[in-house]
Amino acid sequence: MKTKKETTARLELLEVYDGTAIARKVEAMAARGWLAERVGPFLWHYRRCPPQALHAAVQYFPKASDFDPGPGEAEREMMDFAARDGWQPLLRWGQAQVFVSTAADPTPLHTDPVAQVATLRKALLRSQLPTTLALLLLCGLMTAMYADLYRRDPLDFLSDGIELAAAGLMALLLFLLAATLVRLAVWLRRAPAAAQAGVFLPAYSARRFNSAVLVLAALLFAFGVAWSGQALPILLVWAALYLLVLRASLALKERLKAAGAPRGVNRFATVALAVVLAEAAAAGLVWLLLRMPLERAGHVTGSYTYPSGYTRELYADPLPLTMQDLIEVPPGEVRSRERERSATPLLAVTDCRDWGFTEPDSGQLAYTLYEPNGARLYGFCQKQLLAQYDTPAPGPGELADHWFAVDAAPWGAEAAYQRFWSDGPLPEYLVCWPGRLLVLRLPWEPTPAQRDVIVQKLCSGS
Repeated sequence: MKTKKETTARLELLEVYDGTAIARKVEAMAARGWLAERVGPFLWHYRRCPPQALHAAVQYFPKASDFDPGPGEAEREMMDFAARDGWQPLLRWGQAQVFVSTAADPTPLHTDPVAQVATLRKALLRSQLPTTLALLLLCGLMTAMYADLYRRDPLDFLSDGIELAAAGLMALLLFLLAATLVRLAVWLRRAPAAAQAGVFLPAYSARRFNSAVLVLAALLFAFGVAWSGQALPILLVWAALYLLVLRASLALKERLKAAGAPRGVNRFATVALAVVLAEAAAAGLVWLLLRMPLERAGHVTGSYTYPSGYTRELYADPLPLTMQDLIEVPPGEVRSRERERSATPLLAVTDCRDWGFTEPDSGQLAYTLYEPNGARLYGFCQKQLLAQYDTPAPGPGELADHWFAVDAAPWGAEAAYQRFWSDGPLPEYLVCWPGRLLVLRLPWEPTPAQRDVIVQKLCSGS
């Protein structure tokens, strides 16, 4: 015979200061045979009970804290007062205490809307407002950091799935916090006037809004995972470490509460543990990054040691164009072929290098392919690439380092540019084919035959 589980957990997107919605949820679940025993901003934990018709009400205690080992003096007085009317405490959530009654028509726990609004206002200003402002400042700084990353290298940013997803999450959280402040300000302005008229105005209820934000956050995280490329293992390790830090901190808080530790001791110990574990997790992630380089498309074929004693690995990644395609590379020359690709639905960037290490060698070949999605993004990428070399010279009216338009026909392109230094051209080119841009760096000026090979290899595919 199958045994029914006695406990369950559900995702409930309710806010601690939305007492009306909390009470309705407790009543609805009790009618279905589940009694709430632990609640939070996301997960609510229930224990099976006989289906029953409960009445629930929420009382706020502005001086209470989620780190308190038990009810304070004001809460005990309220419990005694409520018990005389048949109300029993069910659970605590920060500054909120949920009471329930089994009476068919219990005496209301709250009878004075003015006092009810004043108590809730104190709780909001004491906890919700400073917390929201602190998080808003933090998210603002993080959003500014991602904006600076975009400013420094827009094309690298647009082709990095993790950076795009993280920036989107920060912007979404920033919007959520700003919306919370607006709703709080609206309630603080309207509730006292309504209370004077004998009506209690419930605190802001944003369940649908929070649900939409959560769905968007999940989609952004899924986007980051799907387009993280070679960084996926690091992303998953980071997420696991974050959850471990959160779980350990919450477990310590509950243990200290159960042991009767004072609020200050509990808060200090919990925050200290979270900081220490977060620093340790960050250090471990750095250690992992240093000792487990991101996987390449090819494989390590050996190593090369410089005269200085530094040793680097040599790779044989598949490249669409190699130095061997352009010239006859002497047998036995030590070379490394390296390919790195990052892509999002907006932009794909493929960076290729064919380097020689033997003295003398056949030269260094390096090129980067940009594949933007759409005509507008194509124009944006072209503009950004052209702007990379536009350094003004000391003399008026001249450019010391810039792209100079050349004949695009030999390249089979819509436009082509060659990089010019102060006193002459360099063997570096920006070639603009339909849907694809190429930045090419050669050790010498290409011959017409070599240029034809480059077009054949790089114009249509990589």
